[in-house]
Amino acid sequence: MKTCKKCKEEKPLDQYSAITRGRASKLGGIYVAATCKECTKRSSLDSAKRRRLLDPEKTKEKDRKYRLNNARNCRSASLKYRFGITADDYDVMYDNQKGCCAICGIHSSDYTNKTKLRLHVDHCHTTGMIRGLLCNSCNTSLGGFKDNEEIMSKAIAYIQNHAKLHEGAKNALSHRETMEL
Repeated sequence: MKTCKKCKEEKPLDQYSAITRGRASKLGGIYVAATCKECTKRSSLDSAKRRRLLDPEKTKEKDRKYRLNNARNCRSASLKYRFGITADDYDVMYDNQKGCCAICGIHSSDYTNKTKLRLHVDHCHTTGMIRGLLCNSCNTSLGGFKDNEEIMSKAIAYIQNHAKLHEGAKNALSHRETMEL
């Protein structure tokens, strides 16, 4: 048992980090940190929050520069966290699809919304399995249909039905126009 310098609570030794560097390594032993793991974590979080609160603009600028200088690493970390793939895995998928959306076939360079040139990673929300890369329009459309085939089939039938009605109305209009001549 040891008393934490910060919270003054007596806790078992497994609640403290082991120190094997510095003086401990010179003496060939292992020392236990003066503050418990919980207080150490809270302290580091507090200092990060303090930095953000004291100068948020400086912190934002520093973060922006880091993301700019480490874009691939940031992208890879995001892909790893969200989908379990790396930027290299994404690049292989992109090359396999020849840079085109897996549904509509539009190439990412032809995509009209210039802020969203990158294709989105599409995955099954039930299994988490990655299906392919999609443009923003196709990705949000699938999301809107909740990946439900029945709803998508109804949407297709709806479009086809209105196309027939539109075609019928167009024919009736052209028939009326010829009658007036």
